Amino acid sequence: MNIVTIRRNLLNLLMVIMGCYVLIPFNFRNGITIIAGLTVLIFFKKAIKAVTLIDLIVFLSFFFYTLLKINNDNISELFRLSPLLIYPLFFFFFNYKSNQNLKKGLALFAQVIFISINVFLMGFIIYFLALGYRGNNFVFNFPEMMNSGIGSFSFHPIYISILLCISIVLGFEVLQNEKSKWKKRAIQLGIVFLLINIIFLSRKAFLFFIVSYLIYVFLIKRKATFFTTGISLSFICGIIFISPVSERFLDLYAGFINEPSGFTGSTYVRQQIYNCTLGLIKESPIFGYGLSESSLIMEECLQSKNISFHNTHNQFLGMWLSTGLFGFMCLTIFFIKLFFESYSLKNKEAFIISLLLFTSLIFENLFDRQDGLIIFSFFVGYINLKNQLDKQNKTILIGPLPNPVTGLSIANELALSTLNPTGKPLLSINTSPKRFSEKLGRFNLISLLHFTLNYLEIYKIISVSKVYYTPGQTFFGVLKYAPFVLFSKFLGKEIIVHIHGNYVAKQYEKLDGLQKRIFRKILSYSNKGIVLSKTLHNNLSPFIAKENVFVLPNFYNKQLTEQPVEKAFSELKICYLSNLMNEKGVFFLLEALEELNAKGISFKATIAGHIEQSQQEILLNKMSQIEGLMYKGLVRGEEKSQMLQEANVFVLPTFYRMEGLPISIIEAMATGNVIITTNHGAIPDLITEGENGFLIKKKSADAIVEKLLFLVENPSKAKEISNNNILKAKRSFTSEKFSEKLLNILDA
Repeated sequence: MNIVTIRRNLLNLLMVIMGCYVLIPFNFRNGITIIAGLTVLIFFKKAIKAVTLIDLIVFLSFFFYTLLKINNDNISELFRLSPLLIYPLFFFFFNYKSNQNLKKGLALFAQVIFISINVFLMGFIIYFLALGYRGNNFVFNFPEMMNSGIGSFSFHPIYISILLCISIVLGFEVLQNEKSKWKKRAIQLGIVFLLINIIFLSRKAFLFFIVSYLIYVFLIKRKATFFTTGISLSFICGIIFISPVSERFLDLYAGFINEPSGFTGSTYVRQQIYNCTLGLIKESPIFGYGLSESSLIMEECLQSKNISFHNTHNQFLGMWLSTGLFGFMCLTIFFIKLFFESYSLKNKEAFIISLLLFTSLIFENLFDRQDGLIIFSFFVGYINLKNQLDKQNKTILIGPLPNPVTGLSIANELALSTLNPTGKPLLSINTSPKRFSEKLGRFNLISLLHFTLNYLEIYKIISVSKVYYTPGQTFFGVLKYAPFVLFSKFLGKEIIVHIHGNYVAKQYEKLDGLQKRIFRKILSYSNKGIVLSKTLHNNLSPFIAKENVFVLPNFYNKQLTEQPVEKAFSELKICYLSNLMNEKGVFFLLEALEELNAKGISFKATIAGHIEQSQQEILLNKMSQIEGLMYKGLVRGEEKSQMLQEANVFVLPTFYRMEGLPISIIEAMATGNVIITTNHGAIPDLITEGENGFLIKKKSADAIVEKLLFLVENPSKAKEISNNNILKAKRSFTSEKFSEKLLNILDA
């Protein structure tokens, strides 16, 4: 038997033992938690993952709470509080990637705890029925009977009820995965049985369950809300108002609407407890009083009101009173994390259990009793692990998507579909500006204000394990993404940065002082980097280790070549496909076309792309004066394919400072066009002079004319280059290859 099999069997055994928790005598429960924790640390030490910042904060808050609670006179308190230390070690730091059978182990736990809780309750009921308890006598004495127990087998009514609520949730999960009809019926009966027991044991816990369920229905299960809720409430009311159960709820109702006489009513007592707690917190809101001291001053305050000692009846306020604002914030942030994760992942079991624990902590101090500690510690760990498993290999894309159409937005569009092969809702934050501008990447207050709206979606990062983002290449282009990067780092996500250009390293060199340090810090938080070509590999070298920088060329969509057209070179058919901006060289192309007109060279030219509003009048006027030229505006899909197929020469005289590896050139190659472009960015990695195109001088209309005339005079050479381009594009630049390489990089 190999080590993997041993670990799998051991993990399953631990899940079974902890699932049978209620069947373990009271005095042995904490011992079992310690054994389970130590087993994980000994046999699964290689599976302990790198501790994230937020996990560390949660663990340390529990750790210091435990230390503060312990004093030299009561070392046994360490044993009681051990679950707060053991279970975070087990669940928060466990590397879910290291064990493929972990999901099966968690499913096994859900089955075992559901069965064991039913067996436990059935045994208790049979025992007390045998003692002669019947009717009202049974209903009103059931909580006390449970608390008294049978020998060492006992449970406080509140805590067993919370455990029952959680078991019902797990029961629904088991029911969902069960295929056998008779087993489904048995599970359904078990769920009803547990629900009835909750009503008998604790009105408070029953209300926790109802509130949690209704919140889940309205927030997550929005479909069939009214039908589901109506049926559920009818069933619940039917049970509640059946005597003698109704008497317990009527008693609760009377306590809320009528202030009890004297100082014995639970409503009055609780009111005074909260008054004392809040008053004491106001006196020391930052640091609290310490766990030992807080109990003493709380007792003094209640005695002044002729009330015997009680805890705060609210764990959040109890943490604040004892450990100050830090402890309160840690516990609050922890639950916010659980809620957002569960909600984003649509993990209904985790969401409802989180709500149950949250509402329980609002009205009870679970940390003050052994059973409460174990229930809280185990199930928050269970929820965390479930969420981690659901997040496994889930990636969010943060970057611009069409529209406006740019090479970057097109690449992100394909990347997004690659990350979502199952057709589930896409996880992305679209950072596209409202409209195209030549000044993209430069500081613009209006654009920045528009961009800040994207921060409202930052919560989406919680529900993934990887963050893939495509920032700009200027200081402000990178700085805008800082909140996403910092939040991802805080949560311990794997961060992948994809640079679509050649300017990042140049920008870094131009910066100095604080700006340079900020720029470097943001980019260096990335675990991996992606560049467009080998030429651009050093673009990320100041920020990311060489071995973690990967090359991922751009691509063309196969739809472009579904209906190929045989190229002929008897006439020049020139094509320009890019945004019509000065740095893309469009004005030099127009000048070259004017020169061809002047020389009497016949041609057909098609230009397509977005024109910035400030340049629109100038460009349209200039294009209208060139014979043989047609402007098609913004083209996509079939129209773009037709345009590229009908052309035979593609011209892009770019000197754009952030140019990378233009998708438009790859698309033109795939459709068999001869490429005329510049030695700029990563373009030389695409074009070999005379083999599949020509690299010309920047900002030179004459250079464009020279190459066009060469093609007119050498149609056979043009045909050869055309065929070379088709083969090269198929071999290296398909969208399928892009998707395959992207997934390989993410999994590396």
